[in-house]
Amino acid sequence: MLEASILQRLQTLEQQLNRCWLGHPEVVEALQLCWMSKQHLMLYGAPGEGKTHVVKLLAKALAETTLFDIVLGPSTRPSDVFGDVSLAIWKQTDRVKYLTAGMAPAVNFLVLDEVGKADSRLLLGPLMGIINERTFRNGDTLDVCPLDTCIGMSNEIPNDDAGGPSIRPFLDRFAQWFWLDPEPDDTLWVKVVTGAFEPAPTVELSRMDVQLVQAETQRVWRLFEAAPAPSVVEALVNLRAALREAGFTPSKRLGRWLMSLAAASAVRRGGDVILPEDLVVFANSVWRHPDERAAVRSAVLKVANPELEKAQAYQQAFQATILKFPWNQLRQEIATAAQINRDLQDLVDKIRGLAQTAAVAAITAEMQDAATRVGRVLSQVF
Repeated sequence: MLEASILQRLQTLEQQLNRCWLGHPEVVEALQLCWMSKQHLMLYGAPGEGKTHVVKLLAKALAETTLFDIVLGPSTRPSDVFGDVSLAIWKQTDRVKYLTAGMAPAVNFLVLDEVGKADSRLLLGPLMGIINERTFRNGDTLDVCPLDTCIGMSNEIPNDDAGGPSIRPFLDRFAQWFWLDPEPDDTLWVKVVTGAFEPAPTVELSRMDVQLVQAETQRVWRLFEAAPAPSVVEALVNLRAALREAGFTPSKRLGRWLMSLAAASAVRRGGDVILPEDLVVFANSVWRHPDERAAVRSAVLKVANPELEKAQAYQQAFQATILKFPWNQLRQEIATAAQINRDLQDLVDKIRGLAQTAAVAAITAEMQDAATRVGRVLSQVF
């Protein structure tokens, strides 16, 4: 089992990242699980939602973790991704050898933005070797890559129907998929634009800590492979049947990747065995269009965590209901009521300025009593 101090820093890091990047706890959890299990994650969504920023915050918190990020496009050259070509070696041997230090083949975190716009013939083949095999064919040598995780990003779902080589084989190397909708919560949006979030995590994990976490994740996975828990096996059978019924069939390869993520989930919660609840990681896979997310999630949660499925259904109903609350109308009515209260008090003050004969005093007392009751109601509202 993971050392208690490392586990505490791991969990604290996730909590702090959620205070830095508001409103996306599920994505933050998946980012953690991916580097722990050395799997990869794809983030889709509109620009400006902080996708690249949170990955950089995470990499910085994992001390000594190296990162390379690039926005890909039709004009991106191999040298932009893999490093400049060594002219000296090229002149001597007539072979292309890249100087890879600090570039994609030589880092722990690889961030590829706009993956659907890259020239698949020049870039995606070598990149697939880096993220899938952790190797890079560099001239006459096969370099070993120290990659922990690759985070792919795109503002849109790549369209294979647009012509040219398909990038589907490349995209299939990502075990977790997320689509980030523009922030629907007005309160969270205001917090972000007004800077009401933490700038960066304060907790760090050393490179040794990272390697220990990854080794423990691997151990838990191998332990499961050696002696699969019957409850998890049953859940896997039911899960595959539920996904098939919903129209989705995860490949064997994806299934194995997801089980390594399940092992990371066990380590993340402080356990050393995979439980059925850890299979929730299947909910962020398989789908390939945002419209399919709900069906996949429902199929997975019914098996892996039915209580969570119910809780999220209640949460969605709660959010839909609270959106109906007449905030603007209520603010206006409160403002109107407050002005009326001030007007009433002003009239009370004016009548107090009159000579308080018995008849006038009775009217003053009646007005003061009514104004007091209005003020009391307003104080309860505020």
